[in-house]
Order: sequence, then structure tokens, then C-alpha cells
Amino acid sequence: MDCFRTAVLARFGRGSDSRRLLLQLASRSLETNRYFIFEIFYDFFANDFCMFVAFEEITPVERQGYTFCFARTIRYLGPRPAYRAMLDRDLALNGPSVWHAIATGHIDWLGGNHGAADEAYRYARDLAMAWGVTPYHFDCGIMTWLTQSEAEKLLVMGTLPAPALPTSNFVFDEESISRGAEIVFVIGCDAGYFRFVPTFLASVLRSRQMSGSRARVAVHCHIANPQDHQLAFLRELAAWLRRKAPELTVGFSFNDATYKERAYYTCLRFLVLPEVLRRYGCGAIAVDVDSAITPEFFRSLELLKSHSFGLRAYTFPPNSRKQHNGEPWAIGAHPTYVECSDQGLKFASFLQHYVQTAYDPKLLTNWCIDQCAIGRAYDLMIGDDVSIRLLNFAHVPSLYELPDDFGGKEEFITHKGSISTENFHIFLTELTN
Repeated sequence: MDCFRTAVLARFGRGSDSRRLLLQLASRSLETNRYFIFEIFYDFFANDFCMFVAFEEITPVERQGYTFCFARTIRYLGPRPAYRAMLDRDLALNGPSVWHAIATGHIDWLGGNHGAADEAYRYARDLAMAWGVTPYHFDCGIMTWLTQSEAEKLLVMGTLPAPALPTSNFVFDEESISRGAEIVFVIGCDAGYFRFVPTFLASVLRSRQMSGSRARVAVHCHIANPQDHQLAFLRELAAWLRRKAPELTVGFSFNDATYKERAYYTCLRFLVLPEVLRRYGCGAIAVDVDSAITPEFFRSLELLKSHSFGLRAYTFPPNSRKQHNGEPWAIGAHPTYVECSDQGLKFASFLQHYVQTAYDPKLLTNWCIDQCAIGRAYDLMIGDDVSIRLLNFAHVPSLYELPDDFGGKEEFITHKGSISTENFHIFLTELTN
């Protein structure tokens, strides 16, 4: 107990009044939950948590904080002998657990024993649900990870019977959608995150102009539960582009969404992706709505178009198809490029069906579900097949900017000129003059 208090005081003892208050609450909680501090302050700790893992048996109330602690420790240790020694000692102390099953699943996956990994992840999910323990954020994929046999069934299904996330209620604005583009950006959001749409659109228009590109480009935006003025903005912009800049297209679709949570909104771009490929007839790249395209993207467009797929496989070495660390879903959802072909449409349809099948509002979290879909699609459809042309965005000069590059979402919008639906016409006037 004293070592915990010492660590906490050393880190936060001179903080603000609000932090002192949290510290007092945490100190009181430490009487019954020694790992409570890691539940609320874990990002402030470097590797301090390593000393608190596998040193003695934990209690049920400590499971949540210990799960976070354990995940951070194994990520820090990596594939060292100490990793295995820690797993063995923890198993001897605490028996089968969520955190131990996740860790062994990762080892099996990277070792090529994917069947054992699937079993470990499913066991971890079931136990997490029984215990009410939410995994650390990069381990949340256990909740929506489908086994290989479950996923393979999705490859042969034309449609899904009563999917959890239907797309039958998606409404496409036919007038705004046109063929002839070389590539279409696909973004998705709810009405609240729509405030990032003008910034994204401006980045595409500005970066295309700065790069000197003459490429025909489309942006497709899908909105869940949109407000009327947001749809009006997109309709007016689409009409303006048809008159003033026909080489640029903005199209959109929308739906009334039952589920209102971040994990669902991140999946909208993949739920709509197959239909976007069919309607636009060109390669599509799904990106975060709160991102900005750089001129480098347009300078790299021909390189991108020469590949069948583009994925941000950040745990894969350059020019390698073999993952060297992380989880099977450690392939970023942003950005994801899919060519317009039978192969590309099959890949996009698999992502859609995976999300529709795996999403479950009763789970503790659906976070990482889009990455799970991509990770499983890569495993089943790309893998080590070198005949498939794959571009790894993790090893390409930055094609985009994210809020983290500027210190946060508000700073991102401000840096980009605070462009909104209200002043977007001013941006267009300045861009075209």
C-alpha cells in the first residue's frame, strides 16, 4: 500500500486542486483496490505499472485496474523471456483470467497458431463479460473478434439474414452522385461530428490545388441521424461543384440510426463502402472524418491506384506480409483503400458483413470492430499472397493529418481555419479566385 501511495504522490502531489481531489479519492480507494489509480490515471504513468504486475494475488475488485496494468506491461516487455516468466507467475497467482487469455492469444497469433488464438480470445471475451471487466483499449478487439470458421461463412453469403446493423434504410442522394472520378474518399459521422466535414472537404480541395493535380476526385459522406441544414449544405455544395468545378464531386447518403455510440459511427464508412464502389465505379479510400488530406496524397495518387488495396499495417515491417507484434486487429481502419474490381467489392462486402455480424450492443464495448473486420479480411483474403498488390500506408510519406498532430480536435479545427458550413462559401470563393 505504501509503495502505491508513494508513486501516486510523487506523480501528482503538486498538481491542481482538481487533481488533488482525485488523488484523495484514489487514496481512499486504494484501501480496498490497490489498482484503482491505474483506472483513472494510467496514461500518466510511464512504466511504473510493471512493478505491480504478478507480485501477489489480486482481489475481484482489483480486476479492472489490473487488466489495464497487465496489458501495458506486456506491451512494454515485448517478446522477451521476461514476458513468458511474468505470464507463468501470474497464472500461478491468479489462475485463468481475462488478461492472461488475451496475452496467450497474442502469442499464439504471432506464432501462426491462429486456431488457438481464436479460442483464447473467445475465452477472454466470455470471462470479461462474466466479470464485467473491459479490456484495455488496444485489446478491446476480443469482444468482436470472429473465429476463422465464423468469418469464412461471411465470404459466401450474398446477404445476411436480419443483420444487427442493416443498410436497407440507407438513403442515397442520387443527384449528388456521379461516375467518372479516379478515386472517392469515404467518410462517415453522426450529426455532432459533422462539424469536421467542412474541414475535411476543404483539405481535399486545397490539397488538390496545391499539388497541381488534375485528378477527378469525389467525396462521399454518410451521416447517421443528420440535421436538415447539414443535408442542405451538401446538396448546395454538390450543385456548386457541378457548375464551377465539375472535376470535383461531393455525394452523400444518410440513415436513421438505432445505435448512438462511437464504435457504430466509425463503422459507417465500411457499411456504405460496397455501395459506394458500385455507384461511383472507382477505387475508394475510407478515412477518418476528423482528418485532413495533404498535397502529398495527390502526388502519390498514381502509386495508390497501382495497388489493389492500401492498409495501414503498422505492426508489419516494410515490404513484409508477416506481422511482427501486436494483435490480429492491429491494422488501422484509417485509411483503407479498395480498388473497384470484383476482388475489391468482395473485400468491401466482407468488411460490411463482418461489422453487421459482430456488432452487439450487449457487449461491454464494440470498440475496434472496424479493425477486427480489416484484420480478419487481411488474414483470409490477402495474407502472404504476393500476387495481390498491397500498399502499406504505415511506410508511405504522410498523406493526411490528424487531430493528434495539433494537440487535440479543437486545435485541429482552429489550425485548419475554423471552416464551417456557415463560412464554407468564403473558402470556395478564395479558392477559385
